Amino acid sequence: MNNIAPAYYSIKEYKKAEDAIRLSIQLSPKTKYQHMFLSSLLLQDQRLTEGWEEYKWSHYGNNFNLTVKSNNIPYWNGECLKGKKIFVCGEQGIGDEILFTWQYKNLIKDAEKVGISCQSRLVPLFRNSFPKAQVDQYYFKVNRELDIEYMYFPDFDLSEYDYQIIAGEVATHYWKDYKDIKAINGSALSPSKEKIAIWKKRIEDLPNDISVGIGLEKRAYVS
Repeated sequence: MNNIAPAYYSIKEYKKAEDAIRLSIQLSPKTKYQHMFLSSLLLQDQRLTEGWEEYKWSHYGNNFNLTVKSNNIPYWNGECLKGKKIFVCGEQGIGDEILFTWQYKNLIKDAEKVGISCQSRLVPLFRNSFPKAQVDQYYFKVNRELDIEYMYFPDFDLSEYDYQIIAGEVATHYWKDYKDIKAINGSALSPSKEKIAIWKKRIEDLPNDISVGIGLEKRAYVS
């Protein structure tokens, strides 16, 4: 069933793909891949409520449960953020961390304070983009007893925060219906003027009219 669902998806038989992956989940209900595939199908079909619920499986079987538990902060489930402080735990690859920033400005608008953790190479960009938030990098350590690597955040005082949330789940509280998804005015991220000038000059100095190529990896289960 794991192979049948993507095969149906690849030929745009979305209903058959959904039926196949739901049967696969019945046969193996705790396998993350099936839930993530179903999440993509549902979100693509604008069924956001169920799609976001399936998306929560993205953290099943990895280090985020230990990270969240170690932070010892209540998890944010959409409660009012007026007068509250919320900590955002960065996750996944660098492209995912950039993608998840779409909703950070809403958090900053709604909460008293926002702490944003991210990869070290993103810290300058995120600080320039979200000057009202505390932005610092996360680190990794190993729980020797459990032999599990998890995140920790020495540059944050986690005791001051009322809530925490994994970066990829922020959108689940702002995009509850498809009509909630609106285009962003301008750019979600703001590189420094110095960086813009450096890269503008480097591109202008390249020998050809078209000198920048963009390569993307395409997978059938990504909507």
